[in-house]
This record gives sequence, C-alpha cells and structure tokens, in this order.
Amino acid sequence: MTDLTSLHADRAAPIVPRTFVQYLRSFGPGIVIVLTWLGAGDIVDMALAGANYGYALMWVLVLAVAMRFVLVSLVARYYLCNPRGEGVLDGLARLHPWYAPMLFGAAVIMGHVYESYMTVGAGEACRNLFGVGETWQWALLCNGFAFALVFRPSYRRFERTFKVFLALLSISFVGSALWVGANPSGVLQGLYRLEMPDQHGHFNPLLIAVAMIGVVGGSIMNLAYPYFLEAKGWRGPEYRRVQAYDFLLAMGIMVVLNLAIWTLGAELLYPDGHIRQMDDLPRLLSTVLGPGGRWLFYVGIFAAIFTSIIRK
Repeated sequence: MTDLTSLHADRAAPIVPRTFVQYLRSFGPGIVIVLTWLGAGDIVDMALAGANYGYALMWVLVLAVAMRFVLVSLVARYYLCNPRGEGVLDGLARLHPWYAPMLFGAAVIMGHVYESYMTVGAGEACRNLFGVGETWQWALLCNGFAFALVFRPSYRRFERTFKVFLALLSISFVGSALWVGANPSGVLQGLYRLEMPDQHGHFNPLLIAVAMIGVVGGSIMNLAYPYFLEAKGWRGPEYRRVQAYDFLLAMGIMVVLNLAIWTLGAELLYPDGHIRQMDDLPRLLSTVLGPGGRWLFYVGIFAAIFTSIIRK
C-alpha cells in the first residue's frame, strides 16, 4: 500500500490561492483521490446499469456522488480545522482504542484482496491492448512500474502522473461515449427524473441502485483524502476554500467519467444486451466502432485500474 504520509510536501507551505489561475494551478489532491476511487467495479456497475435500464436511474449516481461529497468534505474539514491539529485517524483512535487496529486490519486485508484482482485486471487490459504476452507477465510489469513510482515518494511526481491518467481516462471514456453517439436529452432526463423503472434483466433496479451507492458513495479510502491534503502541504483553515473547490472539481470529473461509461451501456446494450464482465463492453465496441474503439476503451480501463494499484 502506498505510504501516504511519506509523500512529503515541499518544505515551504504552498501559497493560498487568490486568483483563478492560482486556483487552477493548486488543484490536485481531489484528482488523485477520485482516480484511486475509480476502478473496475465502477466500470462494470455503470455499464450494467445502462445496459439494463438505459438512461433511467442516472439520478442515483448523482445521489451517491453527493453523499460522498458531503462525507469526505466533513473529513477534510476536520483535518484542516480541528483545534488539536490531529489527523482523522488520530481522532478516531482517541474516541476508542479499537478504531486504529480495526482500520489497520481492514486496510491490510482489503488492500491484498483488491490488489490481487486489480493486478490481474491491469495485466489483462495490457494483453488485450497489445495482443502479445501473458496476463501474469503484464501484471508483473505493471506492478514493477507502480513500485518504482512510489518507492521514492514525491507528491509532485505522484500528482502529475495522476493528471496524465486523468487525461487518458477522459479521452477514452468520454471519447468512446461521443463516438457511439450519446443522447444528451436522455442523459438530462435520467438525471432529474426520480423514477424506479420496472425490473429488466437479472437485476432488480433497487439492487443496482443500492450497489451503485455502495460502490460510488462509500469506501474506506474516503479516509485517505486528508493525507493527500497533507502531502500537498495544505494544513490549516486558510486552505479550506481551495480544498472545497478542488474536491468539487474532482466530484464533477467523477460524475462525467461514470456517466460516459453508463452512456456506453445505454447506447450499445439497452434494452436487449447483457454485460457480465468488464471485457464484454470493449468487445462490443470493437464490433460497433472497429479495433480503434476497442483500443480506446481498453486504454481507459488500464488507466482506471492502474491508478487503483498505485494507491494500494
């Protein structure tokens, strides 16, 4: 797992931004945490929702992101503004001595479980992208690159790397959605129509909604955001405003990326198609758009999975 506390910020505290350009240059921790959240589970869940219910239920995604925004904003506010100057985990440990060992155990177990299938996913994505080698060979190469990136931690390099992956994700997912022909009115109606459609396919819409809220809204990694703020050098209430804007931008990015994947499921699979695993959508894109569409989407899958590997 990446030692977040070792991603040291510069010795001098960063400036508190005052102008629009300074704010843009300061943004970063929100992008890093959002890309650590986005993974294979989001891709499958969003595509599955679009495949079964078209553009309906998109409002659930907005609700899930809003819940996460409130929760993580409170965590960040505690870190920046608490009078004790302590971290979030320090505060939890102060409430009860069992919090620290329980969170440590959960982090170790979940880290190993998630890393195992994320490693396989990254290897499969690379193998499918380039058409050579074995999954385990690509998995070793990806993990070696991730290890090299975090072995000598530098937050600036870490943040720049994640911004590159954000560009890849945006080009891949948003580009694929535009390529297949997104329906703007359908997206808009799905966002504001608070409806629960009849069941279609194997999954009840309420089950999909609850799963979506669980995948998007809640994770133990919510507690990691303050440590990226610390690595950035943001410490104290004077950074509260830039943190809020940084995280708001990140949540907007998260909504756009998830809606792009959802749109692919709605346009390519609804109402009679099915998706059972992550590779189903790239295969269909290859049929509809040709090899270029498949390659484009696999780039996004790799970027989503690899950023999750780095955070472990």
